[in-house]
Amino acid sequence: MNSIKNQKIKKLKPFESKVSGLILYIDIRSIEIDEQNLNSLSLIKIKNAYLDVVFNEIFLRKGNVIDIIGDSVISTWDSGINGIKDALQSTQEIKLKFEDSNGLISSGIRIEPSFAINYGDFYLAAIGNSKRLKYTALGSNINLTSRLSASNSLYNVETIVSKSFKELADSISIFRQIDTIYIKGRKEPEEIFEFLGFK
Repeated sequence: MNSIKNQKIKKLKPFESKVSGLILYIDIRSIEIDEQNLNSLSLIKIKNAYLDVVFNEIFLRKGNVIDIIGDSVISTWDSGINGIKDALQSTQEIKLKFEDSNGLISSGIRIEPSFAINYGDFYLAAIGNSKRLKYTALGSNINLTSRLSASNSLYNVETIVSKSFKELADSISIFRQIDTIYIKGRKEPEEIFEFLGFK
């Protein structure tokens, strides 16, 4: 099995490659825009400003942006200790930047992001045909990370991680167990945890 850092698109044709690594799923949990700003700023401009912050933090910490799905960003890291630190630090820095979003976009706009982190196998793939390709990540661990991200609102937390990631990051991080849930398509229940900070 290959590591993420060894994967490159060498030819513009459909392909898939099974890899193992960290998956960080970033989404907009809530967005508040007053009427004055809604009239003066397009939603596209707001979304691009949001993505600019997210991308910059991911690239600064040597992550890979794999795909954008709506407001969600899928990014990946290698699973070594540096990758673990970088993925977790990205969530903290993105959160801090949006706590003062006035300087990012405009006054009267508040963006609250949410995060989910998982570890496991997945597929990096370019899907489509010779006229149009999309580079993305696929597999049950990608689906799990997406569902964990959606659970942040349910449990009123900002960052949910899977048990597999928690076990990797235990030596440097503090976690609180939230629940044990059943994920559609998986036979075994999944323990989920909230990331509270570094030790």
